[in-house]
Amino acid sequence: MTDYKGRILDGLIETLDGRAQSSVPVRAIRRPRRVMTIALGTCAAVAALGLLVARDEGGGIDVVAKAAAAISPQSDEILHYRLDGVGIESRFQEVWQTAGPPRRVRSRAEGTNRSDRPCIFELSWVFDRTGRFATTTAWDDARNVVQTGRGLRSRSVFPDPFAELRRHLSEGDLQEAGRATVNGREAVLLTPRKTAGLPAGGRFGDLTKGSAYYVDATTYRPLRWVIGRTPEQYYDVPVFEYLPTSPENRGLLSVKSAHPGAFTPREVPRPYRDGCAGG
Repeated sequence: MTDYKGRILDGLIETLDGRAQSSVPVRAIRRPRRVMTIALGTCAAVAALGLLVARDEGGGIDVVAKAAAAISPQSDEILHYRLDGVGIESRFQEVWQTAGPPRRVRSRAEGTNRSDRPCIFELSWVFDRTGRFATTTAWDDARNVVQTGRGLRSRSVFPDPFAELRRHLSEGDLQEAGRATVNGREAVLLTPRKTAGLPAGGRFGDLTKGSAYYVDATTYRPLRWVIGRTPEQYYDVPVFEYLPTSPENRGLLSVKSAHPGAFTPREVPRPYRDGCAGG
């Protein structure tokens, strides 16, 4: 079997080198453009090993390895992405997260209130070095209340589709299957290598018979993740970028920092009962 993990390492080294030499303009939300720097040791490793491009057995660029490297954040980066759902109950989800440790995550998504009206709610988590919950904070626009406490810790973290995709790519579950155009951009299509035994449809991030993963043909960053085709369900990825861990950008990881004017009750009320996630 092909050593995909070795290829992914090669691709990751080149990707880090590319991040050090370029700035990728992406639609900004109160944040500076990304100018990333890396340790000189990494550049030296690239020069010494000559691992400038991960290649497949035929000598061409190994898209699988490059796609895995493109979604692998480093400890000194904040990964920021937005998913726009089509055929999915929640229309969007926006996430800021660090690789850690300690890991920090803030997720902003659409929910419903008790009147079934759409609204926005956010959760942020801080994990300890063992990966366990240390702090959970919530905010929703229905009440403009920030809550922090044990009553919120049972709320599970939103599934991370890119953690699922990294696993599938590293294990060789996906293969290149042609080219396409996604939202006006040239893309490479990756599909399951084997479909026998895969479910016809699945939850967020699972590999299914209907799965299709589109990456930018130049940067190999995600453009679309199809999770089912009967009916068609997919997430477009209009924003996918890495931010430096500056003090300003670290504020993007915190619900409290994002909503400084929100009301903070002295006692944590019954979580979500009357708020945005209470629907």
